[in-house]
Amino acid sequence: PNINQSVPGPGGAAARRLFPAYSTISNVQHSGDSYYNSLQVTAEKRFSKGLAFLAAFSWAHSIDETSTQAAGSPQNVLCLVCDRASSDFDIRRSLVLSWSYELPFGSGKTFGNGWTGVKQTIFAGWKINSINTFQTGSPFSVTTSSNSLGSGAGAQRANLVGDWHVENPGPGLWWNPAAFATPAAYTFGNSGRNIVTGPGTSEIDMSLFKNIPIKLREGMRLEFRTEVFNLFNKPQFDNPNQNGAGAGGGVIGLPTSGTLNYAGNPAFFQRTSREIQLALKLYF
Repeated sequence: PNINQSVPGPGGAAARRLFPAYSTISNVQHSGDSYYNSLQVTAEKRFSKGLAFLAAFSWAHSIDETSTQAAGSPQNVLCLVCDRASSDFDIRRSLVLSWSYELPFGSGKTFGNGWTGVKQTIFAGWKINSINTFQTGSPFSVTTSSNSLGSGAGAQRANLVGDWHVENPGPGLWWNPAAFATPAAYTFGNSGRNIVTGPGTSEIDMSLFKNIPIKLREGMRLEFRTEVFNLFNKPQFDNPNQNGAGAGGGVIGLPTSGTLNYAGNPAFFQRTSREIQLALKLYF
């Protein structure tokens, strides 16, 4: 944080600093206060015919004063506890379902027992896999496009004056900008850090594997993989952008306030547009 941050007020910033002869004094420190509580449930079932299921559910809450090294200074360096809120990566509910199935074709399988040669090579050894991710969104703060704290003061969050929820949230309007207002001159905003929740995740990933034995040595095989991320190409929207600088916040007083401008790029878990990946893997 800037330990020489000026106190909000009119006039020149120097007179309102702790050390008037200096401007910014950055205090580089690795410290903070964080809590994480969760309920985690995992269920797994393996069947005899090559079918397996795995389900993982978490109900959690992460709280801290700052979430990343690059988060910058708090709104008020004299009140760090005022920034104590849900973490930037706070995902309240997460359900991940995965399954795999070895197709019943080929020698020793339900269909094609005794196959050899070309038929065995082409139709045997296939396996389908899928990972299905369903998660609630991550939170972000609402700030002001114009700072009314006075020259030299820090970041300013908006005042909360209403309900930020909208009836049918979507890319055109995810949160209600009219629920916030620019604070009075020389005052910090009364809205908390990370009080608005962004869009969640609903992504289906699938893959198809093919194992081809190679008889040059024991255990040697070639694996062909086709992997598709976000199979149905469903947009995975990020949190509203902050002053056009990228995902992670919301700003009042802009034409784009309350809208979603980006998709598929949070830093802390995989969300993407549809991607198809082909690979060959040799085991020896």
